[in-house]
Amino acid sequence: INPSGGRCRSAVQPFSPWVGRFLAPLTGLRIGMTQPQLNDLIITAGDEHAMLEALADWGVFVIPEAVPTRELEQLTGEFKAAIHTKDATCLQLTPYSSGHCARIRRAASASEFPAITASFGRPWMDSLAKAFFHAPHNFNAEVFAVHDVVGSKHVANDLHFDMQPTLKFFLYLTDTDARNGAFRCVPGSHRESEQQRRKFGGRRLKAEERGMTRRLDVPEADQLVMSGAAGSMIVFWTETLHRAGFVSEGERLVLRGHTRRETFLQSVKNWMASTLPVNAIWR
Repeated sequence: INPSGGRCRSAVQPFSPWVGRFLAPLTGLRIGMTQPQLNDLIITAGDEHAMLEALADWGVFVIPEAVPTRELEQLTGEFKAAIHTKDATCLQLTPYSSGHCARIRRAASASEFPAITASFGRPWMDSLAKAFFHAPHNFNAEVFAVHDVVGSKHVANDLHFDMQPTLKFFLYLTDTDARNGAFRCVPGSHRESEQQRRKFGGRRLKAEERGMTRRLDVPEADQLVMSGAAGSMIVFWTETLHRAGFVSEGERLVLRGHTRRETFLQSVKNWMASTLPVNAIWR
């Protein structure tokens, strides 16, 4: 999708292997250059070709009204149950000064969180992930429930790309704009991030290397604020620079599914199987 409203043609065919999908000739990070507006990134659920094309060109797209109102009510109920559960084992992997974050292992939570399990197992998501990766991957193996409020501060507030490349399905449960922490990103920046990662052999980065994923020098004017009504879903490749906005009023309720290549996941899966309960909660 391009800013003039027409369809961009990716330099790489959208159904090529995932590692080739972003190897278009690098022209430098598109910060400061013509960027798409939010409306240019809107795609209809089920239009897989357009989704893959948007991920190749910009690293992000949005589906308005991805989830109907009735389902949103069920999801919100399960969201509140997840963030307030009193599991005996709690891991503070994402420190929060205010708010909550719950990590749900989707496959093990069908009885406890049936709406979340089903919603993040939609056929179009599964099909997109298969077409995107063209390699063994773990489809929405975990879903994060994140409750941001005034005063919330965590590592996701810094503009960054993820230490572990992930295809994320990011669902607003509440109407969200700049005032209550709308998601922000720099469309097209995934090319530079991929280039940076190749300096480290294309691998998952270590904790002590987190600093190289931060981009604190990018002005807010170059970050697209992705406001949306409840039920809007943002799908993005986490090599795209992104961050959570700060909440100045109200609250933000988000569910996000994480899909990753198996090669990045094996050590994590072994650790989760031995140490994590069905849900690990950190506050």
